[in-house]
Amino acid sequence: MICDMNVEQANQGMSNSLLKPIKHLDQYPSIQFTTTEEVEVRPLDEITSHLLTRGNLLVMDVQGFELEVLKGATQTLNQIDYIYTEVNRDEVYENCARVEQLDEFLTDFSRVETSWAGGSWGDSWYIRKSLL
Repeated sequence: MICDMNVEQANQGMSNSLLKPIKHLDQYPSIQFTTTEEVEVRPLDEITSHLLTRGNLLVMDVQGFELEVLKGATQTLNQIDYIYTEVNRDEVYENCARVEQLDEFLTDFSRVETSWAGGSWGDSWYIRKSLL
């Protein structure tokens, strides 16, 4: 699938997102999204199917698109024990996944730590429940 990514330059592209920035614009006014770029979006299961024999850690920083990544990774998640991901508790990007939605989707995992360093966003560790 081809999607338009919102592109910025001030943060070296680290805030680029498939989702439209909302609170991000208020929190970081120096970061302006000036263009869009067409990108191919594929499910993680499709990308990793031939790469992983047994994974251990999934790291995500996808600017509010975390739940969509997870929905496309149901097979990959069977091989993952730990997830480290950026999370949101507010609408940093339009219709972005909230931490509670990730908690609900990740039924085989427990969120064990969250740092809200960004105020409305932060980072969370999830661990497979069978390992706790």
